[in-house]
Amino acid sequence: MAIHTNHHDQFFKFFFSKPELAQELLELIFSEEELKAYDLTKLRAEQDSFPDGSSTDLVFSLPLKPYQTRGVISPAFTPHPLKEKIKQTAHSNPTTKEQIKPAKHSNSNMKSEVRVFILLEHKSSYNVKLFEQLFRYQYLIIEQSLKEGKPLVPIIPVVFYHGEKPWSWKLSFQEALGNQAFLNLPLSFRENMLDFKVRLLDIQD
Repeated sequence: MAIHTNHHDQFFKFFFSKPELAQELLELIFSEEELKAYDLTKLRAEQDSFPDGSSTDLVFSLPLKPYQTRGVISPAFTPHPLKEKIKQTAHSNPTTKEQIKPAKHSNSNMKSEVRVFILLEHKSSYNVKLFEQLFRYQYLIIEQSLKEGKPLVPIIPVVFYHGEKPWSWKLSFQEALGNQAFLNLPLSFRENMLDFKVRLLDIQD
């Protein structure tokens, strides 16, 4: 059953602002091998609203461990008890106030850590505008970093899907927004065009 739409925004933000549940969520998003590259003890919430008045659902960041060898790793999504927790508490009214607090940035931390941003959007249905939203949020995060004189950060967009039907749509910007003529372009042309892929977390799987 899908999480009811008239309160799922508030539920989602509150539920995953708890440090222990946010870490479990990352265990669903990333494979065990990928998680070895991150220091989960330094997970923190980042600003999820922007000067233009828009806001995303959640933005986390966490640092890469020093001297990690990073390559292409295929994610392995496996059943996880967190999915049952989400389903069981989606219609409840949680009251605990232990939440991840946005941390103050210091110049020393910026120099010593390479942080990866996790951009989370939750959806109960699909709309092609999802990719437009994710593109805009990534741009706004980059723009804000530049204005503040901070180094650019890697951003991983994640779609948390809790619709009634299994996800059956494309996961890349080009495939979702491109018409057939665009998709028929030679790959050598498309490689020079804007594209990104989202990580999908479908709790119905």
